[in-house]
Amino acid sequence: MKHPAKNRKNGFSLLECIVSLALFATASVMVGQACFNTLTCLDSLKKDSYSDGLKDYIRANIVAQESLDEIESGFDIDDPDGGQINVIGISEMTSIADLFRLDYTVSSDRGEYSESMLLIRKNWYERSSDRDTIVDDRTDWLDETRRQYEPERENP
Repeated sequence: MKHPAKNRKNGFSLLECIVSLALFATASVMVGQACFNTLTCLDSLKKDSYSDGLKDYIRANIVAQESLDEIESGFDIDDPDGGQINVIGISEMTSIADLFRLDYTVSSDRGEYSESMLLIRKNWYERSSDRDTIVDDRTDWLDETRRQYEPERENP
């Protein structure tokens, strides 16, 4: 009959621990990848690539317009299918210099939808003094904020 070694302790050896951690990490990666692939597949079923491409095409044409008057009065875009797409928008200034919020409506044979986007345009101000007012207001606000956080210095 064999007797166990007297100096052997109960527990796992370092090699057994490393092997088990490697197996756990491999299984975790495989399960994570399977979940990711499933979610990506479900997401792609919900997308309409033609509609997404058409919206990107319309946004690119809106961004290419330099004149605010043309956007506010409306302009036509040639549909890739041969039809016409009408775009009309309304812009408003934000509190950030040169940043405008553009709310626009797109109408075509397929229907109508509305979206918003933020655009940086230096020449969309109704009055040239509007930009200066925004810049002055933001400069004053920054100066006031800096003064709040500057430590008071004592004169020697």
